[in-house]
Order: sequence, then C-alpha cells, then structure tokens
Amino acid sequence: MGYLPCVLITGRIANTKKRSKKSLQTVGAMMFGTSACYFFGTVWFLIVMDGSYSIVQALLVCVAPYLIFDMIKIVAAAA
Repeated sequence: MGYLPCVLITGRIANTKKRSKKSLQTVGAMMFGTSACYFFGTVWFLIVMDGSYSIVQALLVCVAPYLIFDMIKIVAAAA
C-alpha cells in the first residue's frame, strides 16, 4: 500500500531540474519516499490490528527493524 506513494514522492523529488548536489538530492528523495512507505505501512498495521498496538509499539514493530537495512540500501543505491 505504501509503495505507490513511495515511488511518486521519490520520483518527484529526484527528477527536479536542479542538477547541483544531485546525489544528496537523490538520497533525500529516497529517504522521503521510504518514510512514506513506513507511514502507510504502519497505518495499515494499526488498522488491521484494530487497536491492539499503540503508535509507539507499531513503530517499533513496523519501522525500527528495517531502518538500518533501508539506510544501507539507500546509500548503496545513491553510490
């Protein structure tokens, strides 16, 4: 569910006309896109779990385990 906003946000930011600092812009675009994916995934998790988790618990389950690996993938993709 979160991949469509992820792609749209990442593509929109990464393909702006600014050419200076392009790699930094690409990393930022991927970080914003990944954040959108986390957001929609966490919201969907909370809906499916029907109030069994608090927002903090949901973030610990849905986002925290993936942060390090996603940052490594973003840096590798930018390189």
